[in-house]
Amino acid sequence: MIKIGGNILQKRKERGITQEELAEFMMVTKASVSKWETGQSHPDILLLPKLATFFNISVDDLIGYDPDLSSAQIKKIYIDLENRVLDAGMDSIVEDIEIKIKQYYSCFELLYYMALFILNHCDLATDDVKKEEYLEYANNILKRVCEDSKDPILKDQSLSLRAACLISLGKPEEALNILPSSDMLSISKDCLVASAYLKTKEENKVDQKLQVMIYKNIIDLITLLMMKSSLHDDDRVETLERVEDLIETFNLIEINVSIVLNFYLSLATHYIEYNNPKLSIQYVEKLLNLLIKSKEKSFNIRGDEYFDQIDKWIDENLLLSTKPNRSDDMIARSYIGLLTNNESFKDIIIQEKIKLLVDKVKEIYSF
Repeated sequence: MIKIGGNILQKRKERGITQEELAEFMMVTKASVSKWETGQSHPDILLLPKLATFFNISVDDLIGYDPDLSSAQIKKIYIDLENRVLDAGMDSIVEDIEIKIKQYYSCFELLYYMALFILNHCDLATDDVKKEEYLEYANNILKRVCEDSKDPILKDQSLSLRAACLISLGKPEEALNILPSSDMLSISKDCLVASAYLKTKEENKVDQKLQVMIYKNIIDLITLLMMKSSLHDDDRVETLERVEDLIETFNLIEINVSIVLNFYLSLATHYIEYNNPKLSIQYVEKLLNLLIKSKEKSFNIRGDEYFDQIDKWIDENLLLSTKPNRSDDMIARSYIGLLTNNESFKDIIIQEKIKLLVDKVKEIYSF
């Protein structure tokens, strides 16, 4: 939004000069300056550098243009899109995102979170062609952030998210090409950072950093183990048992319920594939009961008695604070859709006990 009229008025008063004096300097009439200040007209574009120089500000400051948004403003945009996406549809939302990006083309944090929004909600596309179109758009947004942003952390996050886009697009080779190699066995950056903090003797600060690193690595470890379990190798059962042990040991139902829900869905799918409906029913039931329980506490990421210093880190480092990147209702709807639309679960979903739980989830999440 152009605010040049009000800015000229404010800067003129700060300088303590009259409209006549400013008009004389700019070699225009007093009426012209008056119209500028009241918004009836704007200075000719060729006069802007001279005006900015006179007030000792940039042209951007003079016209009131800010190429960046604050994190709070980006959060508001993200939540607004999330609140509207089910009613408006992804086509309309992506159009809004395109407009916002054109308006703030150099606000790389906004670009990152708009790409994240598309990746998190592309399953709402009307068909696979549209979904691929959205993912390609998100990939191009992230490519710009990776190439042009000066923020190394944001660039690193965008690289990872871009790889996720490429994988979703069925381009794993391209994803591998842009990601740094992890084959070299060496001490991790997290361990080096932790070691450096330990040397500072600032115990409270060190404890917080260690908690954050441990938490992040647990989540990564569980994700990797679940990927390994998808290989159908001989030790799949042992791999899944180890994931369950980690979930229980680190109380993940309380601190990150989404990863537990993903695990239950993975196990239910696994046991269906291996013709063990009894165990599959057990994990479908666990998933549905956890969805019901989570309505009271929400899907927020949080700390607990052991991870008692990660809440501050979450608030400071996640755009949506403790909130997941999709609404609770949308998350619940997604899991129910995965169960009811999967042909493999058709004999399980119709069982009375499971049907009652599905209906209960739909009732409490209002869909």
